[in-house]
Order: sequence, then C-alpha cells, then structure tokens
Amino acid sequence: MPVLVLGILFYLAHISEALFKSKTSKYLYWIMSETDFQAYVKELQESQPKIKWTIQNYHYEEKRHRDKDGKEHVERKRVNTHSAEAYYDIGGFLDETLSPAQMIAMFHLMYDGEQQDLEANKKKPISRIFLLCEMPLEYHPVDDQEEQRLFDRREAFWRDNTRDTHQDKSTTDLIDCGYKSHVMVILREGTDDSRARPWWMQYWFYAICTIFLMSVPFRCFFFSHCTKIQWEVLKHFSHKNQNSWADDPKHGRANRTDTASKAFRKVKRETPTGNFTEPNVAWDAGKQQLEDVGPPVQVPVGVPSYWKNRDLDKDFDDKINLSADEREKMQKLVDVTYKDKATRDRKSDGMPTRLVVTQVVRMEDSKMWRRFEQKRAELALKGRNQKIASRRSWKKVGQHTLLHIMT
Repeated sequence: MPVLVLGILFYLAHISEALFKSKTSKYLYWIMSETDFQAYVKELQESQPKIKWTIQNYHYEEKRHRDKDGKEHVERKRVNTHSAEAYYDIGGFLDETLSPAQMIAMFHLMYDGEQQDLEANKKKPISRIFLLCEMPLEYHPVDDQEEQRLFDRREAFWRDNTRDTHQDKSTTDLIDCGYKSHVMVILREGTDDSRARPWWMQYWFYAICTIFLMSVPFRCFFFSHCTKIQWEVLKHFSHKNQNSWADDPKHGRANRTDTASKAFRKVKRETPTGNFTEPNVAWDAGKQQLEDVGPPVQVPVGVPSYWKNRDLDKDFDDKINLSADEREKMQKLVDVTYKDKATRDRKSDGMPTRLVVTQVVRMEDSKMWRRFEQKRAELALKGRNQKIASRRSWKKVGQHTLLHIMT
C-alpha cells in the first residue's frame, strides 16, 4: 500500500511538472507568428523595467503534546509575521534588447564570420523554422554610483523591515507588459501563421503523452526539430532621467565583445529606447516626418485583376507559375540589369555572360496583401508632393518598353 501511494504521488508530481512547469509546456502554450513576435519584441523594448524587493519575517513556535501512550512529542511550526515590499525608484532606462533584424545579423556573424561570406557557408534552404526563444530579463545599473545607490536602498529597506528572528528576502526583476519568458516563433516561407506547424506539435498532444508517461520522448523529439536561442531583454536603468546621464551604460553593448552585441552595433534598430518622464526624441522625430504633403492620393482597392485568387474574405496563400510570355519579360529585365562583376565568395575564375530565367512565380497571399493595403491606405491619407513624378516610369530596352509599376 505505501508503494502504491508513493507511486501516485510521483505520477502527480510528473503531471504537474510536465504540464505547468516545464519549458516544453511554455513553448507550446505561447506560440506566435512572425508578425506577432515582432510586435511582442517591440513591446518589450518600450516597456518600463521594475525591480521589486520583498521581505517576510517569521519565527518558529514549539508545541508539546502527549500521545495516547503518554509519550511526549514536540511539534515545530513556522509562524509568519511582518511582511513588506517595495520598488526601486527608476527614473529612466535605456533598452538594448535585440530587434528581429539584429538577431538575424547575429546569426550571420555566428555562421558566416565577420566578413559575412553568406554563400561560402550556405546551407540547404528550409521552408520552415521553429524558433524557441528563451527571453530572460537582464537589468543593469547605468554606472558604479547607481549600483551603489541600488545596494544602499535595498539594504535600508530590508533593515527597516526586519522585525522578527528570521527573514525570507528576495529581489525580482519585472517588466511593465505581458511578459512571457519562453516563446515559440514559427517562421515559414510564404505565410505568417502560428498554426503552420505539424499536428503533433500541439499542447493537447503533449498533454496526452504526459498522461501516458511519454513526455520525455516527446520533449527529446520536440527539441530535435526546433532551434533554440536566448534572447535577453537587456535594459540599463538609473534613478535619473536618461537625458541627464553623463556616460554610456557601464554594461552597455558598446563595451561588449559577444556576438549579440556585435550584431546590435552592426544593425541600426528602429525601435525606440524607453524613458519614463521624457519622450524619445529620435523616435518622435521619425514620426514627425510623416506630415501631410498634399491632397490625399486615390489608390485602388482589392487585389490586382490578374490574380487567380480575388476574394480577400477568404484566406489564401498560393504560388502561381507564370506563362512563358511573362518569363520572357522577366528575362529582359534580368538582361538589362545584369553586371558581370565577381563577388568575393566566387572561387572559380570564369564568369557567366548571362543569367537565364527558368521559372517565374507570383506569390498570392491574402494576409500579406491585407497588411500592404492597410499601410498603403495610411500613406495615401498623407497625400503627396505635386512635384513627385507619376508612379509609372518607362524604360526603353532595345525595341521593347518595360513598364515598372511601383506598388
């Protein structure tokens, strides 16, 4: 009987760990499309960091009692007393979390080296990647003075709230948004859909495997089909406003030599750094450039008339092979733009004199088109300068004329 009870307890502990505590359960619960993940990273970059201190005072009390045989027993029980919590007074912060573009640059630096000879190390193209992102919070004081001030404030808080024999003390890094520590991102060619994953890569299937004690094989198989990266949410803080900082952050990426910091310096990030009390000047200046420059522009509505799929109320994502006629037009475009200039990754001595177009494919994606229409409508409302030339430009190619429609 004791063995059975022990087995049931182990089984329940296994269920609890696998379904609620494991990294696999978190990845399968928080699955994002590429667009959703970009929005999530931007939200993390803009959100305010918080540092929370807690203290719980307690002592132990002993109670003595006798059993029916007259033997005395001593029961030791913990009694919680005074508790308190406080936040450090952060007045400004600088965010150095990598953007998606910078993370791609980091991959190139890792796999292609400093020179980024992409072709030299090119792998077989893949149409789908399951990216497991572990996103720990990493907060640093901006300088030594701020670090000492943080230490002094924390020690003063704990000292002022020490009211009993024992204390549980903790420091927790928080962030002012819907923070998720583990996220799975699905990158798939031609679509932006978090549902584009194998049938077995579902939380419900993982739960079934867990019930039948098969969670460990599932985890091994799951991680073997995914790419795991650590995406630090890096922020530097001070009790002062960011505009009054005298120097760059002590632990800033400008002083680091790791691959992520090299990528951060190599690729300019469009996402703003945060500040509690003052607007970010560079970010706001970029928004101000979208001023009205003329009357609203009339733009067409709906997909192009030559598309096979026309109904935007339905989701579609098709690759349409174009005719030989269209392939010939594309061949002319390649011919007039081709340059016989060798790149540094070319190892042979010879150079091709011409590139031949063998196939032309048109992407028809309803979700991508709806996003394009939305952004185009926003820009159209801003109008355009009357000095801008027509959106149709003509270019002579021998006896033929190519029409470039810039949409």
